[in-house]
Amino acid sequence: MKDFRITALVTKDVNPTLEEITKFAAGADDSEGIDLSSLAAGIKAASKMSTFEAGDVVEIFEGEQAGVHGVVEAVTNEVATIISSYAGLKGQKLEVPVRSLRKRFKSGDHVKVSNGRYKDDTGMVVRVVDDQVTILSDMSMKEITIFSKDLSEAAQGLQPNTSSKYDVHDLVQLEYCPIST
Repeated sequence: MKDFRITALVTKDVNPTLEEITKFAAGADDSEGIDLSSLAAGIKAASKMSTFEAGDVVEIFEGEQAGVHGVVEAVTNEVATIISSYAGLKGQKLEVPVRSLRKRFKSGDHVKVSNGRYKDDTGMVVRVVDDQVTILSDMSMKEITIFSKDLSEAAQGLQPNTSSKYDVHDLVQLEYCPIST
């Protein structure tokens, strides 16, 4: 334990990572469990910056149009215009508040982390549960779970080096050859 003055605590505009929330939830009693999905929605709503750009695949997760998905065409003053790809509304333009949207990914997508502890890491989506996306990191080859708001489509994955017979993560042996003069 450590004592702090109350003035030393930052209580506004705090954006915890999914790992911090999970650690906190693990310490709570089962009867007082934390609903991570509602907490993620709250954190997202509190975010002041819009994280959506034209071309993002999104899903409406609240309101009467919940479940409708599409592609962002434009974002203006916290209202996104999306072109629906949902069966009954295919091709229609919808104007939706940004706070009602979340990015949508599917297994196999190659993504880049834009915020948080794993910022600038890239990987392949292996699992999606509501607003939590688990990716297999390209660099560490470990699974990490991140909120979808902190991800974006990666421009391109790791490009194989076609001029070498070796691949990334191959085990190689180097021989020492002294240069004689």
